[in-house]
Amino acid sequence: MTAFDTNVLIYACNKADPSRQQRAIQLLSSSQDGVLLWQVACDFLAASRKLAPQGFVAEDAWSRLAEFVALFPMVLPNELVLEKARELHLAHGWSY
Repeated sequence: MTAFDTNVLIYACNKADPSRQQRAIQLLSSSQDGVLLWQVACDFLAASRKLAPQGFVAEDAWSRLAEFVALFPMVLPNELVLEKARELHLAHGWSY
């Protein structure tokens, strides 16, 4: 089982360093046994704020996270909890 660090997900979205972005995308796409840890999913959403100067907004972060969840099974609690967190964050500005 391969669990990716938050930085790999951020690098895959960061257009400021195309070489690093490509390496991250290749690493993610070549994984045969990847999983997405709950903590990494939450950390990705928080860390994605530093991509704001590139126009990467909260909706983009949630969209990319949905792509990652489609590629890798989420390890505890589950996708339903993440969906509720997304709803509360986007609709009400809640932190989690």
